[in-house]
Amino acid sequence: MKKSPISKDSTELTIVLKQLTQRIEEATGDIHEMKSNLKSVDQRLGSMDGRLDTVDEKLGSMDGRLDTVDEKLGSMDGRLDTVDESTESIKSVLREVARTTNDVAQVTSEILANMVTQKELSSLSDRVTSLEQTIRAS
Repeated sequence: MKKSPISKDSTELTIVLKQLTQRIEEATGDIHEMKSNLKSVDQRLGSMDGRLDTVDEKLGSMDGRLDTVDEKLGSMDGRLDTVDESTESIKSVLREVARTTNDVAQVTSEILANMVTQKELSSLSDRVTSLEQTIRAS
């Protein structure tokens, strides 16, 4: 018996429907897998969101600490300016002391250069005594 054209068409339709059904089932499986992956990604994002909140809190805390450090550095900067001013004053006084010391050394050296040594004094004394004796003898 020959198959009628309708049965041939229905067989082809059945094959097409089976193929279509198979593709729909595969797509449904893929969709379920994607949905599962999206849930996993959502959970990971939720976890990351929590971690980011923690990081944000820590950064806020560090910001406060940095403000404190900045204030202390500002205070120290003022103190260093005072030290610099004091140092300049001390340097000026030390320069004056150095000039005075040099002046004293120069005057002392001039005095010592003009001083008669003990040996020279003794020699002069002997000469004066000799002259006195010569004058008395004459």
